[in-house]
Amino acid sequence: GKRMCEAICNRESLRKSANAEIQDPKMTLDNWDRLYGKRAFGTKTASLRKVADAGTRYLLSHCTIMSSVMVEPDPEDWLVKPECSHLINNNEDGWTNEVLQLSNRSFMGGFNFVEHYQNSKHAKGHILYSILRRVTIAPDVWVYFCDILVATDRAHEELTSGILGGEVRYMSMGCVTDMVVCSYCGKRIKEGD
Repeated sequence: GKRMCEAICNRESLRKSANAEIQDPKMTLDNWDRLYGKRAFGTKTASLRKVADAGTRYLLSHCTIMSSVMVEPDPEDWLVKPECSHLINNNEDGWTNEVLQLSNRSFMGGFNFVEHYQNSKHAKGHILYSILRRVTIAPDVWVYFCDILVATDRAHEELTSGILGGEVRYMSMGCVTDMVVCSYCGKRIKEGD
């Protein structure tokens, strides 16, 4: 409600992040292919071929990293449909179906970092693939779940053993956006406002 509106409308930064639990810490390319088939590997990327050729150099992990939300039609297109409200992340952020559909391919090739320390010299691996699943929430209400395949270089032994041992159970996705829209009051906030 109002408290969330104040938090959103008074933000100093438009950098966002939230956590999602790892579904399969030991994914294989064959299992990913079984889940997503031609949708995933219709055109193999250079990164996927490199990882497939590298064999056991990388630990592959699967995570449903984020979900979109459906909003009401214009002119109230800033209101999240009540059926989707549970999909707002733990930072009180949500992405419309259209925004997630437009941006999900940009995740591929992104670096894998620890704790959002985003210096490429300290990357732990890469996001190999991002794919959307359309999920029906209620009649005439649907969203996308975004699944990612993450390759973590096994040279980072502490991190990979933590993933395999269950001590590292969550992944986080950070993003930078040009604008946010408050789902309580409809105010549009741009970087620098």
